[in-house]
Order: sequence, then structure tokens, then C-alpha cells
Amino acid sequence: MLQRQADAAALSEAAYRWFADVDREVAVIAAQMATNGKIDRARVREAVLRLKRKMTDVHALNTAVRLARGRVPPGSEEAWRLQTLHRRLDTERGTLLRWPWIERRVMEIVSAKRRPLYRKPLSFDDILREQIIGGDALLSVLHSALNRRKQDAVGAEIDAFPDIAMHNSLFQSHMHAAYRVWLAQGRSTKGRFIDVGCGGGMKIVSAQYYFDHCDGLELDPGYCKEARKLVKAARLPNTEIFQTNAVTWDGYDQYDVIYFYRPIRDNALLADMERRIVELARPGALLIGPYTGFEQRWEALDCTHVTGAIYLAKTSKAAARRLLRAAEKTGPSVAHRMPMARSRWDPILQQARDRGWSIAM
Repeated sequence: MLQRQADAAALSEAAYRWFADVDREVAVIAAQMATNGKIDRARVREAVLRLKRKMTDVHALNTAVRLARGRVPPGSEEAWRLQTLHRRLDTERGTLLRWPWIERRVMEIVSAKRRPLYRKPLSFDDILREQIIGGDALLSVLHSALNRRKQDAVGAEIDAFPDIAMHNSLFQSHMHAAYRVWLAQGRSTKGRFIDVGCGGGMKIVSAQYYFDHCDGLELDPGYCKEARKLVKAARLPNTEIFQTNAVTWDGYDQYDVIYFYRPIRDNALLADMERRIVELARPGALLIGPYTGFEQRWEALDCTHVTGAIYLAKTSKAAARRLLRAAEKTGPSVAHRMPMARSRWDPILQQARDRGWSIAM
């Protein structure tokens, strides 16, 4: 009996040592994936090799536990302990079946080269280009169908533009670029976005794909009503539409990402709005101003150009360059905040998501 107890205790100790060893290697890989500096690829490869050896160990350990169960009396304490251990090791074997796929993706991630935040324009004979044009045409029709209201007099008084659609593909390119910069800032959850001059709210719905909390700011009461109807129909949580003047509003400091696409015709008023946004924006806030006027005026304001239509509030040029390099190392995937099934690989999976990489399980 003492020998059976010793066997069961030794197997339990070996199993828990195996669990601890695997967790340690997973932590090494996750820590390297989390760094904003240069990833130590050799260290990751060494951890991967040690994990491969552990894969062989668990099969041998599981066999030893199964054989030991056959040598103990049913219903004894040793039988219960070995049964529990056998079930856990069986579960681990199922988890390990996912590792080869995860390993391939990990090595792709740590070996990935920098990629620009904006892709090159597609050639005129590219099939994808025509598909994108078709999608833009559909979204343009939906934009008009969802907001059929005429501009209110209050908007016309300050020479505000009516609710004009932007090509969805162009808006997506700005959102995706901003999202990757935001990831490089280490802000992988709870991003707050606002569309200044949101019209009927289409861009708010679109931005929800990238950021958790998306609001809109609009002076026109009719457009505000349509935007509220749209976000309610889309079941967007925690979304607000503020009916107010963008030139005088004081809430810009509450947002991580501020989008504005020339909502006012009058250049003097437009410049006042831009100045107001930059002055109130929190340091490091992402500003998206995809129009020529802001390209010409941003240097006179307290912000720095990153790339394309992306700017950073109250940030030095050196810091913006470092952030751009870090953003170009992020992956192309948008990490939706959905609950993941618990597994031993969670630290690696979470770091992958936080760096813009999807590892399907």
C-alpha cells in the first residue's frame, strides 16, 4: 500500500511539474510577444523547442498514470487521485493538439517585418479594386436611404456641409491605420472614438468594428435624430449623439480617437474647430483629419503628423516616429473583445490579439 501511495504521489508531482514547466515556456513566449522593442527570436525558438519536448513527456506521463490506475484497488484514495490526474492529462492532450498551429503562427508573428499602415493603391486591372468600388457604391446608396432628411436651417447658418457620404473603403483605411497606432500605444481595450459632424451616424456604426465606445457630434437636430435611430437599430452599447456646435464643444478630452472630415465650409470657422479639437485633446490622442485644409494647417497646431491622415495631439516628432515604427510592426487583425475559452495558451493568444494578430483556435 505504501508503495502504491508513493507511486501515485510521484506521478502527481511529475504531472504538476510538467504543468509548471509548460506555463513557464508559454510565459517566455508571451513576454517576448509583448515587447515594443526588438523581439529575441532565438529565445522564442528555444522556448518552442522545449515545449516540443514537453509534448512527448505528457504522452509518456499519461500512459504511466493509466497503467498505475490498473494496479490500485478501485475506490481507494490512490485510485481517486490517479483518476483525477488522468482526466486532467487527457484534457491537456486535447489542448496540445492545438499547439502545432499556434507554433506556426507564433513564429510568423515574431519574424514579421514592418508593413505600412496604408496599403498602396490597387492597379486599375485588379479584381479587388472593382469589388471595393462595388461595396462603396452599395454603402453610398444605404447612406442616402438611411438619412433622407434635408439640412436644417441651423446648420446652414454656420455654413455646415450637409450629410455627405465618404467612400466606405477610404474611411476603413483611416480607421484601420488609427487602430494599429492605437495598438502600438498599448491600448488594446476600451478605445473611445468620436465622429465630429457625424450626420446620420453611418461612420459611428462603422467605427464600432475597431473601437469599443463610439460617439457622434452633430449640430443639425434632424441629423441627430436619424443618427440616434440608426445606433439604436444597430444595438450599439453606450453610444451617444451630442447635438452641439463643434467649434465650442468642450468634451474632446474624453476621447482616444477624434475623426473630423471638414464639416464646415467656412475656412475661418473650420480652423477654429481644428484649433479647439487640438487644444482640448489629451496628449497622445489620435486625430484623423483626411482633407487638404488640415494637411496645410496642422504644423501651426500642437500636434504631429504620423502618416496618411493620422496625427497625434501634444506629441513630439521623435515620439511620433517611434510610434509609427511600432505600429508598422503590428499585425493586420482587429482583436474583437470576445470571451475566449480558457486554455494553457491564453497568454500567447492574448498577446497576439493585442499586437494585431489573430490565432484561430
